[in-house]
Amino acid sequence: MALGHTAKVRSGEITDLRDFALLSLRAWRSFEGEVAIDYDVVRTEEQPNPYYARKLEEAQSRLASLKAMRAEEAALHARETHSQAHSAWSDWTREKKARRRRTDDMLKKLKVWKPPTRDLTELKDFISTRIQMLKSEMNEKVGVLKASAPAIAVGAVLAITAWILFSLTLAFLISICRSSISC
Repeated sequence: MALGHTAKVRSGEITDLRDFALLSLRAWRSFEGEVAIDYDVVRTEEQPNPYYARKLEEAQSRLASLKAMRAEEAALHARETHSQAHSAWSDWTREKKARRRRTDDMLKKLKVWKPPTRDLTELKDFISTRIQMLKSEMNEKVGVLKASAPAIAVGAVLAITAWILFSLTLAFLISICRSSISC
């Protein structure tokens, strides 16, 4: 999870190397003990989280509307939902590529920049490290998703197989009980 000034790069709030360098300078000075820094990031533990109550209410409302649908409406709804999901995935992919381009462009500009003093050389190294950390965080998340996808697929296949076998076993037991009167 990106914290502090890297969170602003990840969200797209900061897209320019100059802005990122200024925030990094503040972080670097804070690390050196010269100034206290506030990234305008509030910890999640300090905020009340109404997310779960809102999501439960939304899910219950959606379930009620889905139960009230006829078959034709359900098929139309399924197509629309698929279209929306595909659109959201396309947007997410586009944003991920844009984020990568932004961080790569910042890193290229930083590598070209020649700092005039030793202190600024240290700042350049600090900023470079932070950008590399941000890139590695983004790559880690993609790697975790790619690694977990096959396991999820195998789990789904096994769950479906177990459900089918359970249903067949139950049908077999019911047929045995009906064929024999002593059951």
